Amino acid sequence: KYNRKAVVWDEAVDGGLLPKTTMVTGWRGVKQCLSTTAQGYGTIIMPSSIFYLDKRQSTYERGHRSAKGLNLKTICDFSFEGAGFTAEQRKHIAGVEGAFWSEIYLANITSVRHFSDYIEYMIFPRVFAVSEVAWSKQRRSFDEMYSVLKSNFYHKLRSMSATFRLESPTVKVERGKII
Repeated sequence: KYNRKAVVWDEAVDGGLLPKTTMVTGWRGVKQCLSTTAQGYGTIIMPSSIFYLDKRQSTYERGHRSAKGLNLKTICDFSFEGAGFTAEQRKHIAGVEGAFWSEIYLANITSVRHFSDYIEYMIFPRVFAVSEVAWSKQRRSFDEMYSVLKSNFYHKLRSMSATFRLESPTVKVERGKII
């Protein structure tokens, strides 16, 4: 009557009673997103292991714990084809979402400015990679994406006084020497 659509977390589909007009947010993992799209549900792709921006970015940083952290490369490397979505399943992908559950951190950060800085640090530049996955027809590799970020976006973030994370430098050791 009011042109509304139900939106549920992916575990609600497990009962098998939802009409196909229900929109699903696939948060538990790629496997669940594959399942809901195969069943014909419109699905917002947001597996927590790839698109939860409140997860720490390395094993040494603050944020929700995950086995290795959720860095920029993890997001850049995601592809629907690589994850196993068929052409038919991709028709049921309603979009991609980068989630950030901030209420957990609010209790541990003492000032509004520190809270704002922390959220910016956790989101930037990973939100650019989420956008790339969601909207780009011609996907870039991680190296290409990182090059674009360095040349086109980091200076804009600096000019806005945004707090953001730079990628950790890569160190290569051969025969006992750093190269």
